[in-house]
Amino acid sequence: VFFESPLIMLLHASNALAGSVASRRALLRFMLGLICALTALTVLVTRPAVFSAVISRVMGLDATLSEPARLAASILILWPAAIGLRRYLQGILIHAGHSGAVARAGLARLATVALCLVAGHRMGLSGVLLAGVTLMLGVLVETTLVTVHTWRNSLHRAPQPQNGVGLPTDVLS
Repeated sequence: VFFESPLIMLLHASNALAGSVASRRALLRFMLGLICALTALTVLVTRPAVFSAVISRVMGLDATLSEPARLAASILILWPAAIGLRRYLQGILIHAGHSGAVARAGLARLATVALCLVAGHRMGLSGVLLAGVTLMLGVLVETTLVTVHTWRNSLHRAPQPQNGVGLPTDVLS
């Protein structure tokens, strides 16, 4: 939650700013910087010494749970990147009237989670490993589907204003 919370607003911001090329580019740069910083922070926190200090000393988690928790956190290293890109593109899709694609991608994520849980349980995977892999695969599937839909429909390019319609270009507009 700590690494995802700064990314939650991206869907709303992307939806609001999707009509302007300049606004969309600025938000894209912001999103890329944010996901890079959060991913780097996730990598840092999953280092054994740092994780032990944070989890055991600060949060008071028992040492026997520390390594399984670190494994789960390590599997989720790409979580901020996947969530950030997904929410940015979801805002663009919603703005362009493609909310059905967002819903279908969400359903695919749900199906992926269900399939992973069943398969992992049948394979006898540990709960921590299964949880981490399931969460990460689910969000990667959803992000991939949203990305593919955005690119296939050329929605990654902001529409150019036509006949003077769009955002103002100066104070007097």
